[in-house]
Amino acid sequence: MTIFAPITVPAPRTAPETDLQAVTPLMSDYLTDGVHQDKFSLTGITLTPSAAAGRLRLDEFGLSPEDVGGFHLTAPTCFRMAGQLVVIHTHWLAGLEQKAFEVWVRDHTMRHNRPVRDHQDIDLTMTLTAARTAHRHPSLLRVEYSAQIGQGDVVGTTTSFVDLTPHPEALTQVRASLRTAGVWTD
Repeated sequence: MTIFAPITVPAPRTAPETDLQAVTPLMSDYLTDGVHQDKFSLTGITLTPSAAAGRLRLDEFGLSPEDVGGFHLTAPTCFRMAGQLVVIHTHWLAGLEQKAFEVWVRDHTMRHNRPVRDHQDIDLTMTLTAARTAHRHPSLLRVEYSAQIGQGDVVGTTTSFVDLTPHPEALTQVRASLRTAGVWTD
């Protein structure tokens, strides 16, 4: 004879919750503090006019105690990694040898198809799909990239702006390189 323990079903929540003490135990410490521990480094890179393919690793990272699988690459860290490759790629295209400008993200989408569990070997490719100057600001470079981690574990797109006003020669170089690569649009 099998005896089942009674199941307690919580009452539906209908009233607004305003008690911070009541909701604090529901918070994820991992989201509050754990993701801030994620420190990554670049271990390899291949740059072409139309792509930046990087290999990265997390040197330090937070772990969610609720994730029974252990490490998983988080969305904020994916975003930061993609941004770093866009910064590197746009500076490389501009022919600069050190960081000289900011890259501002306008739009960003991300889809996590499978968790990335290997923190030592993260393969990220940023493929430049379109580039042009901004309509109202001829020194502002608009770049659109598609992103892929692994074999489609994480995919996304990003559109960013680069202000090359202080570097007009860089904009000329970027335009020439990307016309040849077939991703420049006027």
